[in-house]
Amino acid sequence: VGPVYLTRLEKLGIKKIEDLLNHIPNRYLDFSLTSPIERAQLGETLTIRGRVDSFKNIYTKSGKKMQIAEVSDKTGKILAIWFNQPFVLQTIKNGNVVSISGTVKLFKNKLSLGSESYEIIADTTQETVHTGRLVPIYPETRGLSSKWIRNRIKQLFSMVEDTFDEYLPPHIVSEHNLIEYKTAIQQVHFPGQHENAKRASHRLAFDDLFLTQLTALVRRHEWNKQ
Repeated sequence: VGPVYLTRLEKLGIKKIEDLLNHIPNRYLDFSLTSPIERAQLGETLTIRGRVDSFKNIYTKSGKKMQIAEVSDKTGKILAIWFNQPFVLQTIKNGNVVSISGTVKLFKNKLSLGSESYEIIADTTQETVHTGRLVPIYPETRGLSSKWIRNRIKQLFSMVEDTFDEYLPPHIVSEHNLIEYKTAIQQVHFPGQHENAKRASHRLAFDDLFLTQLTALVRRHEWNKQ
């Protein structure tokens, strides 16, 4: 990750791969509702996928900048709006296929999407990380966003997912109705639904308490021997 990000990670107590995988989200944004543009309803929080037909800066009466993209799919068009984020114009270009999540609002009496998260995708069927799902929000520090952390964890998990070992005895896993450790790590970061995130958090919280208690028992055993 380079020395700068390494220092930032250490501020969050992350020094090893294991630490990053166990950096647990403190909440989730629900962008799991994906909708064709023509079905977008006022007040809905959803994800749309389409092509950027135009993108520009405009100024409000108060002098603030707005970034407005016109996005289209097979069913229609909608405006995606950012406020005071001119760097987005350097990231998203005309012709890009994008996935954008946010809340449907009115802008000049037309439905628009207030962009809360976005990503450029190869096509509208591509699996997404920051949109179109339950999106984890992590404990952060200056210069280290949840989006950056999500990207690293997604990349990391695909590299190490075959190395996980279930270290709890099977009878403990069964007795306490726990999911497997590997599944817990995957689902706490990228859950399919809220129940998956809840079960994953339960398993990892159990592990924390279990290992804390086990450590205390080992120390007591060592003290008794001495």
